[in-house]
Amino acid sequence: MWPTGQSAVGAVTQIIAGMLSDSPLLGGKRWQTIAILQGASCFGTLVLAIWNVPLGLKYFAMYISFTSAGVPGLFYSWFPDLMPHDHEMRGFLTAFSNMFSYINQIWFTDAVWRTEESPKFRPGFIAAASFSVALILTVCLIRVLEKRDAKKEHRSTEVAVGAQDAVVPEMQADPVHIA
Repeated sequence: MWPTGQSAVGAVTQIIAGMLSDSPLLGGKRWQTIAILQGASCFGTLVLAIWNVPLGLKYFAMYISFTSAGVPGLFYSWFPDLMPHDHEMRGFLTAFSNMFSYINQIWFTDAVWRTEESPKFRPGFIAAASFSVALILTVCLIRVLEKRDAKKEHRSTEVAVGAQDAVVPEMQADPVHIA
């Protein structure tokens, strides 16, 4: 096992995920990339939780489980798209997410990745797979809410434009004689 290789997978994943999510292929949509990265990580951690698998698959799972390292950057870059008009909420959500991440790193390591479980770390891999599934479900929920908000905003824009058109049709017909 090459531990630096796992970190390299995480770093390369972050770069590729950022480029892919901003590419014309996905058009700035982040949720697909997040779901794919977390799905790959979930697969890797489930294989490692099983543990009695061929050695080559075990090594592959060790490396692919680090694809989730590309997810935080995508989440933080998704916040402005989700809340373009609410700077305070966006700042709060970014700070809260960062704080939540650090708090989880503090207790999660001690509670789940216990040294006496080494090298199998079955509870740790099960917990990591569970968090991956929870994050995929969260991303799907955020996407549904994002579409709902976009639909509401589109309707309110149509109503405002429709009301504006209904109020002053003669002004639009004769722009020269506007009082």
